[in-house]
Amino acid sequence: MRLRVIDWNVNGRRNVARQLAMMDELGWDVALLQEVRPSGFAAFRDHERVRSADHALRHRPDRAEPWGCAILVREPFELLASAPMVNLPSPERSLVGLVRCGELVFEVAALATPPASSGWKQLKAVQADAFADRWASRTHPLIAGLDRNAPRVDHPDFAQVVWFWEAEERLFGLDPKHDMRDVLRVYLDEHVAERTRIARERP
Repeated sequence: MRLRVIDWNVNGRRNVARQLAMMDELGWDVALLQEVRPSGFAAFRDHERVRSADHALRHRPDRAEPWGCAILVREPFELLASAPMVNLPSPERSLVGLVRCGELVFEVAALATPPASSGWKQLKAVQADAFADRWASRTHPLIAGLDRNAPRVDHPDFAQVVWFWEAEERLFGLDPKHDMRDVLRVYLDEHVAERTRIARERP
């Protein structure tokens, strides 16, 4: 089965019509979104091609935050259940869902780690460790879309990546706590010429 996934930080935009148009042009089955305002989520949810949708702030009305993560799915996929993770410094930056298509059942997650600034600092590491633990203990196949707000230096040679926190390396690094893989890194490993071109053009 072919599964098309969009992972996108929509940056708190109030009008998401252009984003929806671009998504439809690309074609997608599951969208994992970060920094979605409630008003923007309503537009995503009510779009004619969306079958199921959820927003983290719907579960956490106690959080006085302007935006949160969202999950959207289209036919023939169905979002069976979803909820933010618990015991996080910023729970609205997480939404984990269970998706079904026929006999196939898998998990999806829209996630974000807070920026290592504006007072978050060590709390970012706490959030990253929680994500790593969740990925390591999953019971279904999982697809995660993540706004990392990291690393400090994102080098094409993975061994030269520089992280803000050790927790980021435990989540994203060469020897993480889980067996998930970064699809961009997989792609670059399989397309060495393109990786070399990127390193040459953007050292």
